[in-house]
Amino acid sequence: TATLAFDIVAPRLRMNGEGYASLEDAIAAARETKGGDTIALLQDVEVSAWLVINTDVTITADKAVTISAADSQTGGMFRIIDGTFTVEGASEDAKITLAAGESTTGIISNNGGNVVLTNVALIGNEDTVHTGNNKTHGISNNKGTVTARSVDISNICKGDSIFVRGDTTVNLDNVTINRSG
Repeated sequence: TATLAFDIVAPRLRMNGEGYASLEDAIAAARETKGGDTIALLQDVEVSAWLVINTDVTITADKAVTISAADSQTGGMFRIIDGTFTVEGASEDAKITLAAGESTTGIISNNGGNVVLTNVALIGNEDTVHTGNNKTHGISNNKGTVTARSVDISNICKGDSIFVRGDTTVNLDNVTINRSG
């Protein structure tokens, strides 16, 4: 198990003493270690492509930070194909915000991947149109488990805040959904 941390100066992220320039690079490195890595965010970051999770990965922050989709990003921010993807802010006042872009679903989990969100805000775009099926979702899960504690979901206007299908379990505690649907 390794801890990755974004730094204000280059490199922006470290794992086991090695620096990484982006969240994309850190998650790619976590995939190589096959599980249990923790990525500690120290500042806001932007993603420009799907971040594929195929092992247990945790993203944490000690203060409020935002992971946003680049303007050019379409489809989704995080795709979980195996393992457990955990996003955990430090407190109600120090949430991690996942800000989806114009054509982006926040988290898509297929084939039994699990999602655990604690102290997270998931924000969509009110004019969002998901390419392919004309919808975006805050969280889309198929045959896995979604656990959300102290989570705010808002502006998911052309899809579902939490979309589930197959044999999916959903556990919600202190979840607020605004302007969705």
